[in-house]
Amino acid sequence: MGLFSSVKRQWNALKYPDQGSRTPVDVDIKPRRMGFTLEQGYRNNWAHGDPIKTHFMNALSCILPMGEEFFLETMRNYRNLITDEKLKQDARYFCGQEGHHAFEHRKFNDLLKAQDYPGLEKLDTLFLTINDYILGNSQPTTQFSFTTGAEHLTSIMSHAFLSDSGRWVEDYDEIAAMLIWHTVEEIEHKSVCFDVYQHVDGNYARRLYGFSVLSLWIASAIFSRQMYLLYKDGELSKPSTWKDLALFYFGTYKDNKPGLLPLMFKDYVQYFRPDFHPWQVDDRFLIKRWQDFFNAGNDVRSVSLAQTTVG
Repeated sequence: MGLFSSVKRQWNALKYPDQGSRTPVDVDIKPRRMGFTLEQGYRNNWAHGDPIKTHFMNALSCILPMGEEFFLETMRNYRNLITDEKLKQDARYFCGQEGHHAFEHRKFNDLLKAQDYPGLEKLDTLFLTINDYILGNSQPTTQFSFTTGAEHLTSIMSHAFLSDSGRWVEDYDEIAAMLIWHTVEEIEHKSVCFDVYQHVDGNYARRLYGFSVLSLWIASAIFSRQMYLLYKDGELSKPSTWKDLALFYFGTYKDNKPGLLPLMFKDYVQYFRPDFHPWQVDDRFLIKRWQDFFNAGNDVRSVSLAQTTVG
C-alpha cells in the first residue's frame, strides 16, 4: 500500500504540477532596505581566521549580483503569465528582495576588489559573457529552469548557514549581519520560483536539466574565484591548504563538522523527486527569531548572533 501511494503521488506531481503559491501563510516575503556600510566588518580571513572558509564566502558573494540579475531577468519573462494572485505578489516581492541582495553584495565585493584582486574582474567578465549567451540563445522556459534550480541551491545553503551560523561568523559585525539577513530572505522566498515554474511550465525533464546545468555553473563560478583568492594570498603553495580544501568539500573539515557535499547532499538530491517541493523541509524555525527581532524595530545590523539565530 505504501509503495502504491508513493507511485501515485509521484505520478500526480508530474501530471498536475500547478498548485499556485505554496508559501506558508505565516511567511512574510518582505523586501527590506538594510543600508549596510560594511567597511568596519571587512578584514583578512574574517571567517574565524580561516582562509578557506573566508574565500569560499568571498567567492560566493562575488557571483551573487550577476546571479540575482539573471534571476530578475528570467522572472520578468514569466510574471505576466502568472494568473494566481498570491503567486503574483510572491513574485513581485521576490524581485524586490533579490534586487536588495545584489545592491548590498556589490558593496562587499567592492571592498574585496580593493584588496588587490584584479583577476576577479576578469572572472566576472567571463561569467557575464556566459550569462548573456544563455539569455540570448535559450528559451524563457529553459532560462527559468536555471533560476528555479539556483533558488533551491541558495535555499539549502542558507539552511546550512543558519543552522550553524557560528561556524562561519564569529559575531555580529556588519558582514555577519548581511549574511544573516540575506539567508533569512532566501528561506522566506525559497519556493517562489519553483511555484512560478510549476504554474507556467511544470516540465519535469526541463526542471532537472536546468538544475544540473546550473549546479555546474555555480560550482565552477565559486571554485574558480576561491582558488584565485587563495592563490593571491599565497595559500596554494602550502600542502595543508590542498588537504583542507578536500576536507572542506568532501570530508570532515578541521572544525570537526561535515564538508559541504556531505552537509548538503541529502537536501540537494531531493530536487530530483517528481513530487518535490521546497517547503517539504519546513525551516521556518531558522528565521523566526530574526524576523521577530526585525519586526520589533530593532537594528539587526548590530546585535549578537545569539539574539537572532538558533546556531
